Amino acid sequence: MGKITNTLDRLKKRRQMRDDLQTILETPHGERFFKQFLKDCGVTRSRFSHDPYEITAAEATRRLAMSYLHLLGKEDPQHLINIIEEDQ
Repeated sequence: MGKITNTLDRLKKRRQMRDDLQTILETPHGERFFKQFLKDCGVTRSRFSHDPYEITAAEATRRLAMSYLHLLGKEDPQHLINIIEEDQ
């Protein structure tokens, strides 16, 4: 019974997080921030470096942004490109 309760609690927290993020993104400030966040995290481009630590840091940053997109259910690559390039 404890496993089920823990799973339900995690799902509730995840849904709450998604709802909170969606509420933030519905504001002009939140939308501007998120677009810049996606650009800065390099979601749609890969980075190359001879320094493995730099590559690791870039990938970690990209994955953070992808985790928020996954939470929002927006994993379509073309949708990401459209979001990022909308204001360019």
